Amino acid sequence: MIRLCSALLIATAACAADTDIYAGGAAGFESVWVGGMAKALVDAPTQGGKAVQLTVTEVPDQSWKAQTWITPLAADIAAGDTVKITFTARCTAPAGASGALTAVVGMKAAPYKQIVYQKLDIGSDWKEYSISGEAKEALAGADARFGFVAGFQVQTLEIAKIAVVKVGK
Repeated sequence: MIRLCSALLIATAACAADTDIYAGGAAGFESVWVGGMAKALVDAPTQGGKAVQLTVTEVPDQSWKAQTWITPLAADIAAGDTVKITFTARCTAPAGASGALTAVVGMKAAPYKQIVYQKLDIGSDWKEYSISGEAKEALAGADARFGFVAGFQVQTLEIAKIAVVKVGK
C-alpha cells in the first residue's frame, strides 16, 4: 500500500510540473501566417469540436513554404525541459492515401533552431500522435513558435485536439 501511494504521489508531482505552452486546439490556428496552401477551420465532432484543415494544392519547391504557426508561445522553455506535442490527425485527400506532416516547436527567427521536429505519415483515419524532444538551450516564449509543415505532397489534412506542454527538469 505504501508503494502504491508513493507511486501515485510521484506521478501526481510529475503531472503538476507540466506547463501548457499551447492549449488553444484547432481554433488557435485561425489567424496565423500560412503560405503555399489553403487553411480552414472545419467541424470535427468526434475530435471534440473543430479541426484545422490544411490543403496543399501544389507542392512547393521547399516543404516549409506550406506551413502554419502559432507565435508566441505561452511559456518560456528552459534548457533541459522536455517539450511534448500531442494532436489527432487524418488525411482526407487524396482519398484512401496517406499524407505527410511535420510538427515543430522552435525559434520563430533565424537561425530557426528546433526543439521538436518530426515528420509523420498521416493515415485516412483519425489517430493520436505524440512527439517530444529536449531543449538543448533556453528559449523565451516570445521568441518561439509551434506549428505544422505540410508542403510534402498534394493533400488535405485535418488536425484536432492540439496541445503543447513542457515538463520541467
